[in-house]
Amino acid sequence: MVTIKDVAKRADVSVATVSRVIRGIGYISEDAKRKVTEASEELGYVANVSAQRLKNKNLETVGFIISDINNPYYFGIAAALQRFLGEKGIELILAFSSENPVDEDRSFRYLISSHVSAILFTPTNKENQSVINIAKQNGIKVVQMFRQIYSNLDTIINDDENGCYEAGKYLIGNGYKRILLLDVDYPYIGYDKVVPSRERGLLSIADIQTVQVRVEHLNLLGGNAVQIQNTVETFAPDAIITATSNFGVEVLEYLKASKKSIRLVTFDDNKWFELSGISAVRQNDENLAQTVFEMINLDNAEPRVKILKQTLICRN
Repeated sequence: MVTIKDVAKRADVSVATVSRVIRGIGYISEDAKRKVTEASEELGYVANVSAQRLKNKNLETVGFIISDINNPYYFGIAAALQRFLGEKGIELILAFSSENPVDEDRSFRYLISSHVSAILFTPTNKENQSVINIAKQNGIKVVQMFRQIYSNLDTIINDDENGCYEAGKYLIGNGYKRILLLDVDYPYIGYDKVVPSRERGLLSIADIQTVQVRVEHLNLLGGNAVQIQNTVETFAPDAIITATSNFGVEVLEYLKASKKSIRLVTFDDNKWFELSGISAVRQNDENLAQTVFEMINLDNAEPRVKILKQTLICRN
């Protein structure tokens, strides 16, 4: 690979001069510019612009580690980020952790080597502080999203606790008495360690004494058909709240096969739920993208936490 040192040697100038020509800063004579330009063309040297802008503390490229490639929720967010950041000349690079801390570490190292300016990720565990530190040491902004696991990072989370409260209040207000919450069982961290808590939101409803509530935790990566069937048949709910869109689809598959009539409210609203008339908790992707941009652009001494409101969309 041709380096800046190779260009300096061919042009018979210092490395500092080559750097100034590439970055367009400081005084450079026309003769030096010509020599550096000709040497770069002869050697086929292409400046690593993202690395140069990183040194100048300008935002150029953002990495987004998606924790579950099978969840369309994350790709809706990626699309919103790409639109918003792209308008500002910022590239978005995607990586994947597959809800696995080993893959999360690998994705971090890939993005660090790609000289991104910021890394967004949904934590899979609490054991990857070392690679997070490496990112920070390289001047990379790190923001955790949707789960508040690390206490020393900037955080953007959806208010799932209030979302579940609103969903439960809506169901109770419409006469439902047996509510089943299908929440997440995270592969590498206890669900009780994850903030926000949908379970706490549901259980905080004032008149919960008049309603029977059951909380069941499902495998985040799917394959929950048997557990859903057993839970529904033993608890016999008249309403179900699902914590993810994938859980919502799994419940719909069960209801179709069993021909049961149970009211469903799901998180992670999307077009398919809208077309199917399923009530859902919806996040504002454009607001999220704006919040991401603001957070990665500002330097701060202490970690910040931004909680984004969600909206319950009631359908028939």
